[in-house]
Amino acid sequence: MKTCAEPRRRRWARSGPAAKAALPALRAALQDGEPYVRQWAAFALGELGAEAKAALPRLHELLKDGDGNVRKAAERALKKIAPGS
Repeated sequence: MKTCAEPRRRRWARSGPAAKAALPALRAALQDGEPYVRQWAAFALGELGAEAKAALPRLHELLKDGDGNVRKAAERALKKIAPGS
């Protein structure tokens, strides 16, 4: 993952009600054709923690994604959303 913009993305991902409002778009982005979009959507959902539980099925699917960065982001998100899943 690129690190230069990461702190900005973390702040965005944890922005309370705005973040909740973004959940449907983030869940949809997990199915985007671009690996980079899927990767950052998974990252953002992970930053939301338990609020993003509805995305768990799709994140589990991304563990088999063809892109290694997407798989890593999905794995990290799963650990943050549902530790032990």
